[in-house]
Amino acid sequence: MCSAAVDVIVVRSAVVTEATYDDPFRPMNRFIELFEDATQVKGFNRSFLEPMYIELAHERIEAGLESDIIYDPKVIELVLEEYPNLGAAALEKDHVTASVHDDLPIAMAIFENRIGIGIHTEAMGTPVAWIDTDDSDAIAWGEQLFERYRAEATQLY
Repeated sequence: MCSAAVDVIVVRSAVVTEATYDDPFRPMNRFIELFEDATQVKGFNRSFLEPMYIELAHERIEAGLESDIIYDPKVIELVLEEYPNLGAAALEKDHVTASVHDDLPIAMAIFENRIGIGIHTEAMGTPVAWIDTDDSDAIAWGEQLFERYRAEATQLY
């Protein structure tokens, strides 16, 4: 399933942002660029958001960003442990839905008119690449995948 996702996105006019030795956060910065302009986001998060981006995520949620995110249980535990006030405040917002799932297939975000996939190594949570596109077939595929995992996930609060 994962390779099919990457095939759909790569073939369809995707932007591929790879980490480099001199700029290891390039993929994360591309995600943040899309995130900053979004009014809604939904997807999977298999890794912890780097501490330098936590405040931005908090600001966007406080500004009303509609969020529907499915986390790996270890990620949500870490967020609530490391940032108890910010994490709890975010989860109490009406426009934030958070769920957990033990077996997420990929890291994925769907914005209004764009889908992206984070490519990670097993040893590291920071993405080594971010692949995104505005292709409607890729977005539809991502929506279906998201809904499938959301139906299986356990909603928090």
